[in-house]
Amino acid sequence: MLLVLKLGASVGVKGLMRFTLASDFPEFLKLGRILYSKALIPFEISYINLEKSHIGFKDVNSLESAKLLTNTELFASKSESESELVLKEDEYFYDDVVGLSVIEDFKVLGRVVDIQRINTTDYLHVRTEEGKIFLLPYIDRFVLKIDLESKSLFSVDAVYLLP
Repeated sequence: MLLVLKLGASVGVKGLMRFTLASDFPEFLKLGRILYSKALIPFEISYINLEKSHIGFKDVNSLESAKLLTNTELFASKSESESELVLKEDEYFYDDVVGLSVIEDFKVLGRVVDIQRINTTDYLHVRTEEGKIFLLPYIDRFVLKIDLESKSLFSVDAVYLLP
């Protein structure tokens, strides 16, 4: 399953909610799309406003029912995402990047354990062998190449970000 969005506070009294997109593909969110909670509970999109980051779901039609979903993460199946979304060269699903070894000058700096979007930049959470976490901005300045076959992300100057 691929994380698509995280629900925020309710909006109004009709069950609408704010959301934070966790994907580079807002076009994936459309009426009728079914997303799933971690418990695999399906939620069918009945309203979407990307500009305001508001979303509504079938059968979630009150303030009380929306409040119960605050902070819920919603996912889509990887196979559905891959069949509908065409990735450009050097684009990857978050799920493919998590778990990669970060390598610089033939030395493993750590492993990507999570990805967090702050404003418009994705930050890779990299855990070192010592168990410390450092943030690696996913920008050309630091990321040279990703090789999914070798499960490696090749970096430059990331060593200066080590804790």
